[in-house]
Amino acid sequence: MAISAMQVKMARAALGWGVRELASSATLSPDTISRVEQGSTDIGPKTWAALQKAFEEAGIEFLPELNAVTLHANVTDASICGDPSMPLGVRRAYPR
Repeated sequence: MAISAMQVKMARAALGWGVRELASSATLSPDTISRVEQGSTDIGPKTWAALQKAFEEAGIEFLPELNAVTLHANVTDASICGDPSMPLGVRRAYPR
C-alpha cells in the first residue's frame, strides 16, 4: 500500500512526534523526513516502507481510500482526516 506525504504529516501529528522523533523511529535523516513532507518526488520505496513500518509499530493504521490515518493507542482511539478548512489540512475526530 502506498502512503502519501499528507498521511505522513497526519500520522506524525497524531503521535505528537517531531521530525527528529520520526527520523529516529524510521532510521532516516530529519532532512529526508522534511523532503517527504514537502512532497519531494525523489523518495524511494525503501524510505516509504521505513516510514510506514515506524508508524504502524507506533499504532498508526493508514486508510488510503480516505487519505487518512487512525491512531490505535488505547480505548480512546483517534482518527486524523484531511480537512482543507483546518490548518495543515488536519482534523482530529474522536469516536463517541
